Amino acid sequence: MQGLMGLTQKIHEFSCLIDFNDSESYRGTSYIPFLGFMAFLIGLVILFIGIVKINDSKKQWFLFYDNRDKKDFKKPEYAKERKVGIAMVIIGVIMIIASFFIL
Repeated sequence: MQGLMGLTQKIHEFSCLIDFNDSESYRGTSYIPFLGFMAFLIGLVILFIGIVKINDSKKQWFLFYDNRDKKDFKKPEYAKERKVGIAMVIIGVIMIIASFFIL
């Protein structure tokens, strides 16, 4: 019981130290929201690049192409590109989710 009372007392002391009605005085003192936004933005870019890599390793998206320039998608380099794309998608999703915890 004493631990719970001590915890509520610490929360009360902390909440009384901050004047929530005077939020202007705390404006611009934290860089954590900026880091959260940047993690979200970087995660979104990595996710997009990963999706493009996966899509490029499966299909050929040229408007005009000659059959002589056709890619052979059974080569190991395209399998590796697909694996890199999947890894980038996973990293992008993790960064986007982590950005919400940073905020």
